[in-house]
Amino acid sequence: MKGDKKILAVAILLLLISVGFTTYAIYKTSTTATGSVKLSDWIVKINDTNLESVTTITVDLSSCTGTHNGKNNTMAPGDSCSITIPVNATGSEVDVKVDASLGTVTGLPTGMTVDFHTGSASQTITYNASSMTADVVIDVAWPTSTTSVENTYAGTTVSIPVTLTASQASYN
Repeated sequence: MKGDKKILAVAILLLLISVGFTTYAIYKTSTTATGSVKLSDWIVKINDTNLESVTTITVDLSSCTGTHNGKNNTMAPGDSCSITIPVNATGSEVDVKVDASLGTVTGLPTGMTVDFHTGSASQTITYNASSMTADVVIDVAWPTSTTSVENTYAGTTVSIPVTLTASQASYN
């Protein structure tokens, strides 16, 4: 009899375990969800041309405002002018930072200087919701000096390489 009770207890235990496993997963459901995000517009224009399609910016003296003693949009000793490069980020939905730097300007006449309006060789402008347009301004000056300038530079075109890099402004 004692052995029958053990067998009966094991049988009941196995019955309970099998009922527990089979009824555990009777109710089951699943679903799929899709999330979406809208990406911010990123539009930065240089001289009204989208920055993504600009590889080279060419500015000549005709767009240089200031004093021109030389004829036909040329510079002479005593001249100074500013070249304005408009940067427009109004189409962007994020704040924008533009880093501007001057490359090496070669072939400058003695005494001629080229720098940003800030007085340095680099400039950073941050555009935000209240102001998404600003100009990068390059100053060119050829002061009159007591040293005579030979005709070495006559007819020479001076190239001023400018690199503009736009990126999303980050705030720490």
